[in-house]
Amino acid sequence: MVRLPEATIEHGRLISNSNAAISHALRKKRKKCWASAGSQKVFFEDFGDGGIPDVLVVCGKPVFKPLSNDVIINPTLVVEVLSPSTEDYDRGGKFARYRSLASFQEYVLISQDACKVEVWFRLEENVWRISRFEGLEAVMKLDSIGLEIPLSELYAGMEELAIKQTKKPSKQRRKAQDN
Repeated sequence: MVRLPEATIEHGRLISNSNAAISHALRKKRKKCWASAGSQKVFFEDFGDGGIPDVLVVCGKPVFKPLSNDVIINPTLVVEVLSPSTEDYDRGGKFARYRSLASFQEYVLISQDACKVEVWFRLEENVWRISRFEGLEAVMKLDSIGLEIPLSELYAGMEELAIKQTKKPSKQRRKAQDN
């Protein structure tokens, strides 16, 4: 497992909002799937290691790593909130690990710097479609679980954080930071 740096408030809020929005939509549509945020381990047999996604969805019964009752090997969908320090790994090594799982159908990458989401959907083995959604009025489609989630639900309550992120330090503060 890769040790990750501490998460920002934005990162935590996006995980919480994503899990809540997906869980609510799954219950509303009476899907036989469940979502978990930041605590469910996944094992990658081909790589001999595991990880903990920000949010995962399992459809049907969970399948566990042999001799384990808490390490999943059959996620259908995984959500990762991108951080500057982990984005390359999320897009590269981590995505390769998820792709090695036969059950894995969809990968959602959420930006914490802007209202942008990428959804990778498996069309067939080694063939993926990418869809990009941007802006609070956009609605992301999650084909693997038959849901549509407004980006306004993912980014709910983050308006003040977005303003804080774009605020530039004063010239005097920048000068002090440079020294």
